[in-house]
Amino acid sequence: MNNRRIVVVEDDPAILRGLTDNLRFEAYDVAAAHDGEAGYRLICDQRPDLVILDLMLPKMNGFDVCRKMRQHGIATPVLMLTAQDQELQRIEGFDAGADDYVTKPFSVKELLGRIRAILRRTDHTEFDEARQIQERLLPAEIPHVRGFQIAGAWQPARAVGGDYFDVIPLDETTVSVCIADVCGKGLPAALMMSNLQAAVRANASKEPHPGRMCEILNRIMYPNMNPGKFVTLFFGVIFADERRLLY
Repeated sequence: MNNRRIVVVEDDPAILRGLTDNLRFEAYDVAAAHDGEAGYRLICDQRPDLVILDLMLPKMNGFDVCRKMRQHGIATPVLMLTAQDQELQRIEGFDAGADDYVTKPFSVKELLGRIRAILRRTDHTEFDEARQIQERLLPAEIPHVRGFQIAGAWQPARAVGGDYFDVIPLDETTVSVCIADVCGKGLPAALMMSNLQAAVRANASKEPHPGRMCEILNRIMYPNMNPGKFVTLFFGVIFADERRLLY
């Protein structure tokens, strides 16, 4: 399954039916609207991975839908459809925020190829954003306590996930150590990891006992997690003067 959501906004019933059928055959999750106003509401509700947008629409044309998306911070890629192959309209579409253009009548194979290309570009952008989030949240320098050497490294594979570690000094002879893995990949997992890091940092010095600390983290994280998502976490405290690890 692609698990990618596409919103199609097209007022021609035959074209709309053909597009949705072909996209669903390719295993995309498709939602459709027949006019610009309904299409914009659907885009706001669904927050899809791609919008396929006809230029000439009732109630709100494609230019206005695209402009409204960008004005309200919706960065979803837009593939515009038009029956008019005129340079000025293509330029206006790009100025409004469109990412690509297909002229009717179009080849379904070409359209699907353009869709795959746009989604590949967004995948790459999401990977970079997720990696940057993780790099900022992982410790640049790891604190040490007398008698111990602590080291950590992180190397993303093909897909960035929610890997996280941290070392937090509690006093001159005590440090807490945290290692976690957030379920999932990409930007959603990285954002969940940022919430976890904030919760750990906010509470580590207040509650040094690992068991109670994990109870606090569970209460903070659980209400904000989608069904089926979870975090696997290790939390320990090193007491250097006693040479003891409590976890």
